[in-house]
Amino acid sequence: MAEDAFQLAPDAPAVADTYGWLLVEVGQIREGARIHEAALAAAPKDPFVRYHLAVAYSRTEQHQRARMLLRALDDEGSTFPEREAAEALLTRLIPAGG
Repeated sequence: MAEDAFQLAPDAPAVADTYGWLLVEVGQIREGARIHEAALAAAPKDPFVRYHLAVAYSRTEQHQRARMLLRALDDEGSTFPEREAAEALLTRLIPAGG
């Protein structure tokens, strides 16, 4: 259903976020990241898109890119349901002594 919605409305950031997140969760991480990158271009302040893209980046060993997104969310004090998970991921991605 998410794929169908994405086919109908590929430029809608919320639809792209949902579909991209599902792809990430089923292991199609690079494709999910690609969709999230497009969603981020359309909605650069959306905390859901930014967090989900950070997760995709972390799962493809792009830790610096993930940290950048997560730190921005943290610095802005963005509130969203996955905030605790975002903070935990940021903590795991910070190198020892960094």
